[in-house]
Amino acid sequence: MTIMQPRMSRRSILSTLAVGVPAMGVLGAINLVGANSAAAAYSGSDFLQTAATKNGCPYIWGDAGPSSFDCSGLVLWSLTQLGISFPRTSGEQYNSCYPIDLGQGLATPGAILWFPGHIGISCGDGGTSFEAQSEEVGVGYFTGTGWTAAGLVPGLDYSGAPGGGARGLRRRYGRQPGPVLEGQQPRSGQWLAVGSRQLRQRM
Repeated sequence: MTIMQPRMSRRSILSTLAVGVPAMGVLGAINLVGANSAAAAYSGSDFLQTAATKNGCPYIWGDAGPSSFDCSGLVLWSLTQLGISFPRTSGEQYNSCYPIDLGQGLATPGAILWFPGHIGISCGDGGTSFEAQSEEVGVGYFTGTGWTAAGLVPGLDYSGAPGGGARGLRRRYGRQPGPVLEGQQPRSGQWLAVGSRQLRQRM
């Protein structure tokens, strides 16, 4: 018995994209062209939930799982489980993100939270983060960490985020990551590599 697989014409594919891309918003479209198929299916909440499976694990500087972590090691391990390639150190990780307002980051599940030398994951409730904080307290949920910056991870879907969804985030916080030294904020108008493409946005 032969099973015929339906084939979409070029016109059908273009029509689907023409309708679908505006509905997804800009970040959704970036995810479509810039992330592999496995990664594009995951949301910021999936990222947070994956990290949260390590609640209570010890903090050990230099470790990246699976049973002990430092701050950037936890972020790296969690994204690796979702099929997303990411740098190792906290500064490089934040530098790879799409910067957004700190308040927006605190309200967005799975957003990256950062201050020089430390990184965590927003729980989206306006104040709680999940992070590998220190040797004394290990991995868990914390408030009052003192974050100074926030960003979105390329390849994750934040279309359900507050503040107008992905399109609203892009419209309100249209900066792109670029070279950032520890203690510095990203500048507007910098280049963002997304898969084989490069995008540029000026404030």
